[in-house]
Amino acid sequence: EFLGKKVINSIISKGINPKNKKTLVIGAGTGAEGFYLSKYYTKEITLLEPSNEAIAILQERKKLENNCQIQIVQGFAEDLPFPDNSFDFILCFTVLEHVRDVKKSLLEIHRVLNKNSNAVIITPNYAFPCEPHYKITTFPPAYFPFLVKLHLKIIKRYTPFFTTLNFYTQKNLEKIMIKNNIPYTYKNDYFDYSLIPRWLKLYLFFFNEPKNQQIYITKK
Repeated sequence: EFLGKKVINSIISKGINPKNKKTLVIGAGTGAEGFYLSKYYTKEITLLEPSNEAIAILQERKKLENNCQIQIVQGFAEDLPFPDNSFDFILCFTVLEHVRDVKKSLLEIHRVLNKNSNAVIITPNYAFPCEPHYKITTFPPAYFPFLVKLHLKIIKRYTPFFTTLNFYTQKNLEKIMIKNNIPYTYKNDYFDYSLIPRWLKLYLFFFNEPKNQQIYITKK
């Protein structure tokens, strides 16, 4: 519940309130954000997840919590199995870096979002010198994927997973949204400079790149 609370509180602090809204969570995983939303904010919620293993966990969790109002659907972000204008709030948390087609996923999110409603997409900014899945500070993966992979091999970490990631930066995603007329704003969180190494402070000073991207799509 702690992770779900942290993510939702971050969104609310940016002025988006999911209270009593028909909600879709894309890439629900094992349900941290989805079950937290269902418990405290909205009963009309759909969890979309492609993984068979995660679907089984979600179904078991739904049974244990006796929450018959949560709908669990197996599917992919690139081909959302819902009609146009279906949801009042959409959350896509650390999923966009894993999809097969980023552009198609963004278009699908916009399609199923209801008018005058909001979708929140949170994904790593790979212009930042960090790989969050491996929890390492390293070269910016968007620009130096070979060096990051070499780093992982040196510290004896599993690298095939690394090659499946989409190394998108804020500029990459902005180009997609502008070209496809998807209305958006960025509401990024920035580091506490006192908690990071000196060399990283210099990187942030010169390039001003956030660690994560928070993209807010509002359908007009």
